[in-house]
Amino acid sequence: MESPVYFANARARSDKESKINKIDRLFDVAGFGDIIKQGDLTTIKVHFGERGTDPYIHPIYVRKV
Repeated sequence: MESPVYFANARARSDKESKINKIDRLFDVAGFGDIIKQGDLTTIKVHFGERGTDPYIHPIYVRKV
């Protein structure tokens, strides 16, 4: 079973194309607003968990979601 994958280039060339605005659009395109309602509890994986590295999603982006 295949799942859709959504992608947005992280490069921000203008205020309209900021990472925050891209996250907003991805949220809408993926239909998360129909699945997750305000006040629902959910989890967001913020760390990639690769041994020997420490990459994580910055809290400012998680807050937007």
